Amino acid sequence: MRFRWTVALLFLVPKGAAAQYPASVRGRVVDSIAATPISHAEIIVGNTSVTTDVEGRFSVRGISPGNYSLMVRAPGYKPKRAELAVVNGEVRDVEIVLSRLPVQLEPVTVAGRAWEGHPHLDRDELKSRGGTLADALSGWQGIAVKRTGNGTAVPLIRGSAPDEVIVIVDGQVINDPGSGTADLTRINLEAVESVTLYHGAQTARFGGRALAGAIVVETSPRRPTTLEAKTGSHGFRAVGL
Repeated sequence: MRFRWTVALLFLVPKGAAAQYPASVRGRVVDSIAATPISHAEIIVGNTSVTTDVEGRFSVRGISPGNYSLMVRAPGYKPKRAELAVVNGEVRDVEIVLSRLPVQLEPVTVAGRAWEGHPHLDRDELKSRGGTLADALSGWQGIAVKRTGNGTAVPLIRGSAPDEVIVIVDGQVINDPGSGTADLTRINLEAVESVTLYHGAQTARFGGRALAGAIVVETSPRRPTTLEAKTGSHGFRAVGL
């Protein structure tokens, strides 16, 4: 008789009093673009908060069965919220993908000045400086003119050797093949339209002979000129007015 009463009592236990077992939520938080793990992300489930490890993994234990709002936050990423149903005694595995926040940069203002280009003299400026090209260039932009007893006028730039400056007239080098120097008296100032000076690293385009600089002379196509051409060894060519 006692056994029958025990069985009867078991069947009379209300459904709401059935045993409940804590559940767990575990998972991984990754980057939406690179799919790499996100460490130190905060996971909030109910009143419980944990952070991810270096592999982006987390685990929340001891959760009562029910519906929860899961919140995930990480620096540099958009927060993400998800609804989560937790079943009695279940171990729930989830993967959470976070999107990066756009980088906000402060406005940048750049101030500068336009590059003025290479030193340049036009026809009028040349004439105002002297009656010959040698006179016009003497003392301009560090140019000195060395005059010799035979009447030549050789340009030097900032104390350079005479053969370290090349003079180019309408694209042709007029330096002497033997001495390597240029005689400015061979150029008629009346035929010159402009002079441009190149020095320093700018002279690399003119080859190794322009160690100190290059004086580039442009003549006027409207004025007839007489050219004197010279050739030398190693393919050297020179022309003068």
